[in-house]
Amino acid sequence: MNHVVLIGNGFDLAHGLKTSYMDFILWYMKNIGENVENAQFYEDDIVKVVYEEKRELNPGYYQDLPKPIFQKGQLSNSPKELFKNLVAKKYKPLFKSRFIEELFLTINDSNWVDIEYQYFSWLVWLYKAQLDSKFKNAKSMLLELNKSYTEIIIQLEKYLSLIDINRDMNPKDDIHAHFAKIKNNSNILKNEKILIVNFNYTNSVNEYFDQNDNIDIIQIHGRLNDSKNPIVFGYGDEADKYYDEIEKLNDNEYLRFMKSFGYAKTSNYQDIIKFLNSDYEVHIMGHSCGLSDRLLLKRIFENKHCSKINIYYYEISETETDYINKYMDISRHFSIDKKEIMREKITTKNHSLPLVKYKA
Repeated sequence: MNHVVLIGNGFDLAHGLKTSYMDFILWYMKNIGENVENAQFYEDDIVKVVYEEKRELNPGYYQDLPKPIFQKGQLSNSPKELFKNLVAKKYKPLFKSRFIEELFLTINDSNWVDIEYQYFSWLVWLYKAQLDSKFKNAKSMLLELNKSYTEIIIQLEKYLSLIDINRDMNPKDDIHAHFAKIKNNSNILKNEKILIVNFNYTNSVNEYFDQNDNIDIIQIHGRLNDSKNPIVFGYGDEADKYYDEIEKLNDNEYLRFMKSFGYAKTSNYQDIIKFLNSDYEVHIMGHSCGLSDRLLLKRIFENKHCSKINIYYYEISETETDYINKYMDISRHFSIDKKEIMREKITTKNHSLPLVKYKA
């Protein structure tokens, strides 16, 4: 039996790597804070920050400004506190798009899947607005949205490039055991293989394997600073009822960050599909299974060669896990006529394992 292992952001977080949306935004806000502290001004394609009482002057003309708003080395560990501190000191953030402003307003609740879903929601809103002949700004707002989204990808790649796997990663015995069991269940003599589908931009999962392992690793969302396998960051649910309507607009700007077109830059997606032509089990390690990746996950889960889906759940406490939520998330990738097959494939809670055992 072949095995397909899906690696998501929860895998990195389980190893102590600071790769969450909150970690990224905290770094980004601190970078803004440090620039404002030094120059009383900051601007990129996401936001422009000016001193409110002098904002109509030339950006380089800042007499009589207050003392630095942050004490060096003592920046808050809360993005919202940093944001509030800016406003309290009369600095005004001018967001380059309403999408970006909304992201900052929901800063405590968002994760990577939410960002991608919010992006698509804005596309739908703009699509509806464009159909209204009275609304004249849809195209310009779309261009602003995509420009800001591009800047997010640029800043994200900068941030993740600062993470040193060798320095920051803390390998887990539990995960070593999971991979050992999967390898033992794969018969190399029968040419059975293991495919790791890594949805992260980091290569942390590589730390668990060596050159002698009969394993293929595909970073489906790209690698950092790699022009041959560039970052794919966007939305991937072509089954959404609005996707077909948006596609018919014949405006490629609406499709710029759809994952199917990001996948077209490499053979990664096609290589995964080829692997699915033989019987296999699926192992989900730290992947949210959100709709943002539906394009690929539906192909993997509903495939007739997929015999079992194993959930390695997150233990929130000694008594609480995310197993049922994960089950629900997986169910959204099955068509209504495939729900019975889904229930046969997904391993029940009592036969599933935590990715890493909870420690109080």
